[in-house]
Amino acid sequence: MTPSSNLSSLCFCCFLSNDVDMEVDHFTNGVTESSSNGFLNGTSKHATEPDDCDADMEVESTQSKRQLCGGSQAAIERMIHFGREVQSMSEHLRRECGKNSANKKMLKDAFSLLAYSDPWSSPVGYQLDAVQREPVCSTLNSAILETHNLPKQPPLAQAVGQAAQCLAIMARTGIGSCAFASVDDYLH
Repeated sequence: MTPSSNLSSLCFCCFLSNDVDMEVDHFTNGVTESSSNGFLNGTSKHATEPDDCDADMEVESTQSKRQLCGGSQAAIERMIHFGREVQSMSEHLRRECGKNSANKKMLKDAFSLLAYSDPWSSPVGYQLDAVQREPVCSTLNSAILETHNLPKQPPLAQAVGQAAQCLAIMARTGIGSCAFASVDDYLH
């Protein structure tokens, strides 16, 4: 692994996980964690409550806004430097392998986050949601492990997967005792 690619991995990981230190009561795209559309698994939890939508929709104006990279200028500069490296790698791959419109769109969406002072409320702010980041982080972790000649999946993840497969095979073959076993029970 070259020093620049090691730095890139470090910067990218910092960029993806930088929001860990943020407070829980901040807003994500203008919606608090306790907000809901009123439906849980197809049933309304507000069926017997009066319609007080206006009271639920108020937002405190004193709450602070989230900032890109926690407001750290050094972190923003590292992220921009990493973005430039990714752009040059993208151009190099395009010359070698041809155009890939899906990759081009993802790269454009990722870079467009830098154009907004509040990226969480931008049109591409959905990318900052944990659901969107998780597959990227997983792929990045696999790539980092592979560059160090390690298996793409950590050994614990492999063991959990094997245990889940064993339970599935036991269920298919009619071994009833597998009904009382759950891999998830041991993970929490």
